[in-house]
Amino acid sequence: MSELSTQQGLSYFPPETKIEITDFGAERFKQYGWISNKNLPKITTIQDLFNYFKFEPDLILIDFDATIENIGSLSTHDDGESHFIFKSKLDCISILEKALSTIAKNSLKTETLDNPGLYFFCGTDGIINKYKTFDEYRSINC
Repeated sequence: MSELSTQQGLSYFPPETKIEITDFGAERFKQYGWISNKNLPKITTIQDLFNYFKFEPDLILIDFDATIENIGSLSTHDDGESHFIFKSKLDCISILEKALSTIAKNSLKTETLDNPGLYFFCGTDGIINKYKTFDEYRSINC
């Protein structure tokens, strides 16, 4: 999903959706400066995580990985990398429908389903570029 924040990515799901955070690293946490998933309070739903972000507004999220119950996973990183892994094509299509502009929807859905494992960038003009790695995307676009 290119440069998509953790909160943007999770906002495509109902707030009561259960999550399991497997990696979390953030700067500017109180007097400690850093917080990891080992130090997080109990967070079991997307709404719990959103509430935590409201409670800790100064956090700068660096790494985030979570399993989304019955859906798959979301991984984000502070360099702009973000990606979903879905268990089903139907869930993938559902999120693409919510996330994409009208211009890009049909063509990117087809490309995504036909080319699993690749990174895609789709501009507002609807032109789709495919990349084997996020580093390849960054070397060309950043």
